[in-house]
Amino acid sequence: MATRRAHILRLFDVRAHVGHRISLGSESLFNLSVYAFGMAGVWIALGSVVLQFKILDIVENESIAILGLTLDKNALLALISLAGLGVVAAVQPIAGLISDNLKSPTQSRSKRLPFVAVGLMGMCISTLMLGFATSFIMVLAVTMLIQLMGNIAQGPANALIIDHVSPTDRGRASGMLNLMRLLGAGFVGVVVTQLMSLYDPVIAPHWMWYAVVVMAGTLLATSAYTLLALRTSPERPDERPNPANASQTAPVPGAATQPTARAPKRTLFYGFLAATALLLAAQSSIQINALFFLQDVVGLDNPAQGANVIIVAIVIGAAITVYPAGKMSDRVGRGPILLAAGIIGAVGMAMLLMFNSLATLAIPAVTVGMSVGLNLSVGLALANDLVKRTTAARDLGLLGLSSLVGAIAGRSSGFGIGLFNSRGQEFGFDHLGYDLLIGMASISLLIAGIVLYLIVRAR
Repeated sequence: MATRRAHILRLFDVRAHVGHRISLGSESLFNLSVYAFGMAGVWIALGSVVLQFKILDIVENESIAILGLTLDKNALLALISLAGLGVVAAVQPIAGLISDNLKSPTQSRSKRLPFVAVGLMGMCISTLMLGFATSFIMVLAVTMLIQLMGNIAQGPANALIIDHVSPTDRGRASGMLNLMRLLGAGFVGVVVTQLMSLYDPVIAPHWMWYAVVVMAGTLLATSAYTLLALRTSPERPDERPNPANASQTAPVPGAATQPTARAPKRTLFYGFLAATALLLAAQSSIQINALFFLQDVVGLDNPAQGANVIIVAIVIGAAITVYPAGKMSDRVGRGPILLAAGIIGAVGMAMLLMFNSLATLAIPAVTVGMSVGLNLSVGLALANDLVKRTTAARDLGLLGLSSLVGAIAGRSSGFGIGLFNSRGQEFGFDHLGYDLLIGMASISLLIAGIVLYLIVRAR
């Protein structure tokens, strides 16, 4: 009985792994990260699948005119996405700032937990409301509500790694967090896409409800697990020099050496935000138009089934790299891996221009996925290296602003794709809009990789 109780404590309590050590075990990192499985599943299913079907239903049933302009499906999708990301930019840093400044009689996690709990539960409820959204205004309102609740949780949750994990383990912790995101995005994305492939607004509307329930149910389960784990998890030990753990606190390439090292220049963090915005611009421009690309360029009658293949390929590529890359960056530094991510991503994007069948598109999708995995884990570790622990949630919340800037650049592509496609046909280019989109995304990934490499070198 005592042995079983000890095993349960080890599973849910980081202290069972840490003791007087600084390095965290894999189960502890899992406890800090599992909420991201459900959260990422909702984001990817909403942005890449459900919103597209909602927009197609709306365009078929009503004409949408804003400021005197009649908007097509690409423009409507871009408008809804940008409105939701405006909420991200406003809410995430504010929620993080409040959680940083709240006074707690115990530890910082006591300040984070209410935000994480309220935000995740609110996100579950608002996700279920998607089933009732049948007009443009309703879809817009529900999307913004999901973003509001999700980022009330995400702002404070951004500081969980810096609260609980030492600098020498941040790459590994970032790798675990993003592995959970990838697995959640892959699992929920594939299930929801498969369900939506059976959806018809007249003959089979219930498949939309099944998809929404899967999204909300997965988020509820993973959120409950994380909240239980956070309730008992201590923060990372004091990092003041101690002969007993000197070997574990030694500085590593690319990692911060708090608190004895001089804090990184603020300008480097702003440079990181700019590079992240460029990365997100490239990735979101492809993500948001993927279903339409498969329909218009590849010529699939049921693009949802094709999207399943692409999602699986990207997740496989990212899953291969995300955890090993974070762990490796703790040893060899962040810069070389981020530069490699930019090169691999640029090559993968360019390969999209060379293939026009679903089977061959899996090759560049895996390549792009590998780049995504490298950027996710090592980029997050670098972000934690560049901020102070006392303002971590606020500063990392600025990634929401970076997301907004990147989304404005990337998702606004929906306004121009149709225009360039039409102009290109006059000169014999059938899909000029999509070709320009992919070319710009490839160049952006390469530039972002170079900038991030230079930031690490400057540190």
